[in-house]
Amino acid sequence: MAGASQRLRTAAAYDGIQAGLERLRTDGWLIVQTAAAAAIAWLLAAAVLHHQQAGFAPIGAVIAVEVTRGQQVRHAIELVLGVTLGIGVAVLLGSVIGNPPLRIAVVVGVAMTLALLISGSLVLVVQASLAAIFLAATPSPTGGLAGEHLVEALIGGGLALVMTQLLFPLDPIKHVNQAAEPVFNRLADALEQAAAGLAAGDRHRARQALEAARAIDPLVRSFQQALTVGYQVARLAPFRRWALGELDPYASAARQVDYAVRNTRVLARSAMVLLAAERPAPKGLVAGVRTLAEAVRTLGGEVVAREPRRAAQRLALQAAAHAMTALQEDGDLAVAMVVGQVRSTVLDLLRCSGMELADAQQALDEAAGPAIEEA
Repeated sequence: MAGASQRLRTAAAYDGIQAGLERLRTDGWLIVQTAAAAAIAWLLAAAVLHHQQAGFAPIGAVIAVEVTRGQQVRHAIELVLGVTLGIGVAVLLGSVIGNPPLRIAVVVGVAMTLALLISGSLVLVVQASLAAIFLAATPSPTGGLAGEHLVEALIGGGLALVMTQLLFPLDPIKHVNQAAEPVFNRLADALEQAAAGLAAGDRHRARQALEAARAIDPLVRSFQQALTVGYQVARLAPFRRWALGELDPYASAARQVDYAVRNTRVLARSAMVLLAAERPAPKGLVAGVRTLAEAVRTLGGEVVAREPRRAAQRLALQAAAHAMTALQEDGDLAVAMVVGQVRSTVLDLLRCSGMELADAQQALDEAAGPAIEEA
């Protein structure tokens, strides 16, 4: 028993080390960029502009690299605006408040309040408060020192923008793939859960499928945001212009998979209605939902690999055909509702695979015909 326990601890430690190495491999280049940006920003402020206290430049560069990596340019603008706001408040109020703790409390409170009035952006609020603290903590905040810090913030933020958006931008395709993959996988998981509930006549599992489908919404939003960032990087960075055309299929997929998630929620609710009678669903319907889950997972792999989406199309049409046979097994209205949602989701997947609406509808109708005849 003790030996098994020790092996489990060793395996857990090994997994932790592997996870740490993977994080380092993924973010290693970001560490290099951040360190280089901090050093260059300090050199520009101290060696070129001869600022005596050039700490704001490397701080601004580090923060700007972190918030602009994989984010929109507006975050860098908010960073500079926040620093400006914090410095302004510290200069206006700091000179009339002699007690250091009170001065810091007041300028931070005022800076954060003004930042929230301007925008709810966390970047803006945090930067305004940090800049206010940095300047208010000095013995006597002055306009000259404030001007230096503002210039340093501009240097740090501008340098970070140049490095992350122009010289060494992220790979738009990789960035979008990282956001797209979990959407398809989680959607497939939800459909598999729904199929399991239908097979077992278990309404609770159908409810779990509904909750799983609801939980996908934040992932869809992340997918859409990653696309926005990807397009922005491709337009700004000369070395990433090639990605503009490559991102278009992802944009279409993002729209359609959003519809598929919504239809899956309706499918799960319809399954709950069907299972209220506490009896297993028709075998054809179970097969249809299971095949639909396989189609979603396959489509996700093809989208990420930028491969033709033929296999996903074939599986999606098979799912529709299986589901249609359920109407011959059981013509109950509740069964028809689930079948209808399977067909709607299949249509979403066909559109997600790149098919035009008319072609997708025709393929769906053709798949239903043989299935009904065989039944």
